[in-house]
Amino acid sequence: MKKRLFAMLLAALMILPLFGAMKLDVYAATLTEAVVKQKLDAFITKYPSGNTWTGSFDDGKECYGFAKMVMYNVFGDHKGWLYDGTATQNMVKVASITNFSSTNVKSLLKKAKCGDILQLNTPKQHTMVVYSVGDSSFCLYDCNYTGACKISKRNCNYSFFSNWNSSKLTLLRSANYSVTPTLTVTYNANGGTVDNSIVGYRYTVVPSVGLNLRKAAGTSSEVIKTLKKDSVFDVYTSDGTKTANGYTWGKTTVGNDTGWVVISDSTLAKKGNAIRNPDFYLSSSMIYTSSSAKIKTQEWECGTSKSGGLINASSFGLVRKGYTFVGWSLTADGSTTIFDQNDTSLKAEDINPKVKSSDQESVLYAIWSENLKTVTNVEVAHLPDQTTYYVGETIDLTGLKLKVTYSDDTYIETEECVTGDFDSSTPGTCTIPIIYQDLYTSFEVTVIEPHISMEDEMHLARGSSKTLSATTTPANAEIIWSSSNPKVATVENGTVVGIADGTTAIAAEITVNAITYTSVCTVIVGTGVTETHPSNSPIIMVSSKNVSAGAEFTVTVSVENNPGVMALTLVPEFSDKLTLVKAENGNLISDYTFGKSYFWTANNDVVQDGVLMELTFTAEEELEPGDYTVSFRMWDSSNEKEETVEFAIVPGVITVTDITWGDANGDFVVNSKDIVRLKNYFANLDDETGLSTTELFPGADANGDGTVNSKDIVRLKNYFANLDAETGLSSVILGPAV
Repeated sequence: MKKRLFAMLLAALMILPLFGAMKLDVYAATLTEAVVKQKLDAFITKYPSGNTWTGSFDDGKECYGFAKMVMYNVFGDHKGWLYDGTATQNMVKVASITNFSSTNVKSLLKKAKCGDILQLNTPKQHTMVVYSVGDSSFCLYDCNYTGACKISKRNCNYSFFSNWNSSKLTLLRSANYSVTPTLTVTYNANGGTVDNSIVGYRYTVVPSVGLNLRKAAGTSSEVIKTLKKDSVFDVYTSDGTKTANGYTWGKTTVGNDTGWVVISDSTLAKKGNAIRNPDFYLSSSMIYTSSSAKIKTQEWECGTSKSGGLINASSFGLVRKGYTFVGWSLTADGSTTIFDQNDTSLKAEDINPKVKSSDQESVLYAIWSENLKTVTNVEVAHLPDQTTYYVGETIDLTGLKLKVTYSDDTYIETEECVTGDFDSSTPGTCTIPIIYQDLYTSFEVTVIEPHISMEDEMHLARGSSKTLSATTTPANAEIIWSSSNPKVATVENGTVVGIADGTTAIAAEITVNAITYTSVCTVIVGTGVTETHPSNSPIIMVSSKNVSAGAEFTVTVSVENNPGVMALTLVPEFSDKLTLVKAENGNLISDYTFGKSYFWTANNDVVQDGVLMELTFTAEEELEPGDYTVSFRMWDSSNEKEETVEFAIVPGVITVTDITWGDANGDFVVNSKDIVRLKNYFANLDDETGLSTTELFPGADANGDGTVNSKDIVRLKNYFANLDAETGLSSVILGPAV
């Protein structure tokens, strides 16, 4: 037996060193704040501000290890927490903030006790011990803030953390701190109003005789309510004081009319609460003002019930016109428990169970039951942002607000309504009817007809240009220009260029609300008579083209009815929307020089017709659809007899369109799918209605004659039959003939 006891004792002695190397927590005694401050002061005496601490504690160094050492020496056990504020050992989290404004920091530190921990999270971490908290500043005790491993005890204002690069500030507390958790309850009017001038003084008055409550002084004034003898009613005063004449101004909630009441020696006895005068009247000059507000804040210790229960709504004049007070709830819509304001048995934990373990804050919202009411009047409170429209425009009610008045004299402003038809087809004043719950009102708008105007006629010399000025309503309307005969004159952004003698119509049009408005100017170039060239008249002709924006194209310059020419000089003229890529000599005159002008010479007269040259251009990528001119100005021409040879110049018209001719299915590519689309279109065509269930795109008109029929299929077939696989070009042209 002795051997066995000795073996057990020996084993115990062998284990003891292991326990000496381990960190064993003990259950530390519960400490009050006074004891915590006493112990912390003793520690600060041992480690005063300005000293250096370079050690470690509980695997922590610098500010973190120093704070753990402080907590161990003050509270008597090992503490654990993380930088993110998570309490891990013998600690509890009180609260945290992520916005370090002065207001937020002050609100957080108002919850702090001496000996609590303030922990800043990443990226700039720091650990501090709270020493004290005041109205304008607080005191911290820490290490490694004022210098490397320096101990510091210092006062800070509440903006101290405003520029600190940290994601969170957490307040932590020792688990053995003797603190009774407190519930802070904030009461919210939640749509109600409260008289700010009343500070809570209430006097209960019991009339000894019958009493009339009147609207004004004098026995002839209307009686609001008659009070019986010994009935009880409450009077609320603005400051609760008495004067030589009795009580000060006050307010009564007797009856439905809540207003100011005069309480003086003539109406309220100096001794007791007996009424000597049977008339009690309201003063119309002292009607109080109200505002929606946070009503009051109340602290409530855990485990206790409040004397008198929750705040009584009527005790400070809380009202909401058209509603009846129901009770208090933790949610504004009353979806959670509604607490009775007269329940005197309620404890703090009945409202917020979390208060059993830590301080808590809760908001109690006033819950109201809406009284039955009806709409009595509707009027326009704010006109719509837009009250002027153009013909064809639809109504826009943005900004329209109605004032809706109810039977209890309350009102709302709303955007909800039903409007009647808005007919904007005719200029003038239009009345817009509005209906809200069977009540009618209206407002007026103005309808304006868009228009465009410019001069009726313009005279222009051949080769010269003038700009037309068009006035539009609306002023920012986009103008589309066109010429009825671009061989006589072209137009681009309002600038008209005379090409050849003749007359043409220049049209400017705008489109507003899908309605087109047009103004036309008659342009007379030169004599106004369109030149006709006899069959034997010498001409130099530029070919015309239909192209799309961004396309590269080539035009030919040909000589027809050539009388014989030995030397020829031409100056090119074309739109700046076209870029010349290259100029190549033709087969007519071999000796050729290109520069700012084009010059040809031969050894003797060339009398044949033929291609003088070819010009290759590219159109701008964003080029607007329209007509653009390529032409020449004759500089000089002569034959071998040194006689001037007259040639008429016939310009080429480059028509830019956004249509891809032959593209029947709208994929912007011309291929065999377009022939299939056309065949399906005709296969599903209804002879009676002229409609097909197969959709076509504008490019389906492959020959550009304005009609989709079998000729377009033939044109596409010929196009593919004559397509050069190497160049991707076909000798058959798609689109309108030029």
